[in-house]
Formats: sequence, C-alpha cells, structure tokens
Amino acid sequence: MQHQLRMKEAARRLATCEPITAICYDLGYTNPSHFSRRFKRSFGCSPVSSVSGRCAADFSIYIQA
Repeated sequence: MQHQLRMKEAARRLATCEPITAICYDLGYTNPSHFSRRFKRSFGCSPVSSVSGRCAADFSIYIQA
C-alpha cells in the first residue's frame, strides 16, 4: 500500500517538472535506479519517459486541480 502511495505521489510531482532525483530521495528511495525500476513496474514506463510525454500512461488522475 505504501508503495502505491509513493508511486502516485511520484507521478503527481513529475508533472510539475521537479527533478527526478529530488522526487526519488524525497519519497524515501536511496537509489535512483531502484526508484526508476519500481516506477516502470507500476506504470509501464520510466520516469524519464513520463516527463518527456513518450509514455502511454494517463497521469492526469494523480494531478489535483
């Protein structure tokens, strides 16, 4: 459950153009590679792909208006 919450928060923060490494460390991951693997497992794309728009996942559900 905590993993899912952290990944949702990561998706929300990636939409704000915050640096991926900052998000990684703020969410308690100590290794950016591990964070990227967990993110890809959760959403089907890497954090870099989600920022660049090359990801098919819809992250808008995690962004609060």
